[in-house]
Amino acid sequence: MVADLRKVARAAGAHPEGEVAALLEGIVPTIGLCAGDTDKFWVDALKGKALELLAERRPETVHDVLRLAPDDASSAEKWLSLLQRSGALAQLTGERPGLPVGEAARLLHDWLASEPTSRVRSDELYDLAVRLAPRLAADAVPVRLPCPDPDPASGRRRALIPLDLADELLEHGVPLADPPPRLGGPGAANMLVHRRPHLTWLLADPRFARELRKALDAELELVGLPEAGISYHHHYRPHRATELGSWQSTPGICRTPLGREALHAWLDRQRARLRAGLDLNGLVRVLAPFVHVGGVVDELLKDEAAAREFAAVDVAALVMADLPLQADRPAVEALMATMSPRDLFGTRPMSDLRTRIDETLPDLIEPQGRPGLEGAPDGGQLPGGAEACCRSPLRLTRRHGRVACCVTRCGGRTTRRAGHPPLSSAPSHNPEVRAG
Repeated sequence: MVADLRKVARAAGAHPEGEVAALLEGIVPTIGLCAGDTDKFWVDALKGKALELLAERRPETVHDVLRLAPDDASSAEKWLSLLQRSGALAQLTGERPGLPVGEAARLLHDWLASEPTSRVRSDELYDLAVRLAPRLAADAVPVRLPCPDPDPASGRRRALIPLDLADELLEHGVPLADPPPRLGGPGAANMLVHRRPHLTWLLADPRFARELRKALDAELELVGLPEAGISYHHHYRPHRATELGSWQSTPGICRTPLGREALHAWLDRQRARLRAGLDLNGLVRVLAPFVHVGGVVDELLKDEAAAREFAAVDVAALVMADLPLQADRPAVEALMATMSPRDLFGTRPMSDLRTRIDETLPDLIEPQGRPGLEGAPDGGQLPGGAEACCRSPLRLTRRHGRVACCVTRCGGRTTRRAGHPPLSSAPSHNPEVRAG
């Protein structure tokens, strides 16, 4: 339609872009602007100089453009181009009048909050925010960072928190609003720091240093992760893309002085819990966070003393103590050595594993036949021997192998890769043993 209008205007000796601008002048006040590339009408209409002419004839067009989020355009570059062409960017920076005090801060928050967590943040929006810094500092209206809202009804259980941008804005004198407790519980993997990895200005702000430390402490203790939409029910596979919800790479915040301090303090707490004496369930709880943080422990916590402490844990003894009957330790150890995450379907033991348990511990089987192990919830009550079987060696596999695999990494017994038979009762003599 727009292409035809331009052809007709040229044939009639009229100004093609002026005719398209006149058409838009009748449409935009009713339905607004559409900057995506899915509608050929808008793709054609926003070519040429029609948008510039429309902004001259109808100054409020600037506000229509400002209502567009970066994702409303086909790319961040095209969105930024619309800001420039319409004159909206000049109002944002203060080069032209027209934007109320505080509006730039509100818009920046909304644009940052609109970015999906499923992809890398756009550099264009970051650079635009830095360009707006003098205006934001002059307005002296605190900028709110996009933070998740723990309320499920909000629909914002996760958000990318641009800590690096916050650090740069503070350096430019831009005031920032108080962060929510633990920054809203987003998880360290959603804290962006790569443009300013040291976070010098942000960590010098006691408000942010306090809440960032609380956020890291809570995540390392696995506090509130399921409620925040973060699952860690997977066995130990450091930095694997399939480890949904666990850290798939080392979060930049962990490499800062504050992050390293939080990691070392957490490891000290885990060692204290280990020294206090644990049963099998307690060991599961101590080792579960190592699964969530994945290879971060391998990369940043290289504590030989801690490695020796974990290596000294007699896991087989804990399993034997958890059994409701006397069993042959060598047989139980041999059974444990065969267990791997591949023996599970979800939390259910595969038939081969069930057969091995039956053969090794026949007294755990009910007289009327094999109980329904595969339907048992983790920690649920099963009749007689079935419950005992799930409580003892099978519990290692019901955690997706994470106890076995974590003990391998933390204790350094065999340093096998996840997915291989992971557990051995023999201490390691490997000089490269590391905690985690």
